Amino acid sequence: MKLLCKKFGLGFSEAKNAFIDFKEIGGKVIADSLRKVMHFVDTIPVSTAECERGFSRKNLVCTNLRTRLSLKHTSPMMFISMSGPPLALWKPLTFVKS
Repeated sequence: MKLLCKKFGLGFSEAKNAFIDFKEIGGKVIADSLRKVMHFVDTIPVSTAECERGFSRKNLVCTNLRTRLSLKHTSPMMFISMSGPPLALWKPLTFVKS
């Protein structure tokens, strides 16, 4: 907990006391300082799988035939590739009409 507080710029003694209080009352109330630590812990990835999927998508988007794509064009293509629906489910007609 000390390392997390130092890394994210939180007060360690406040977080530690909040955790002690949390344990003493059986987890019924969470103090703001402990809630901040819990929020930062939730942002730490459990594995590197998402990052590896991103690199795999990058290799699919940036092929030998597309080596001249700039970052301005590559970034949206990767975002759509990773976040958008599968190509079979995409209905472009609504976008064309708008």
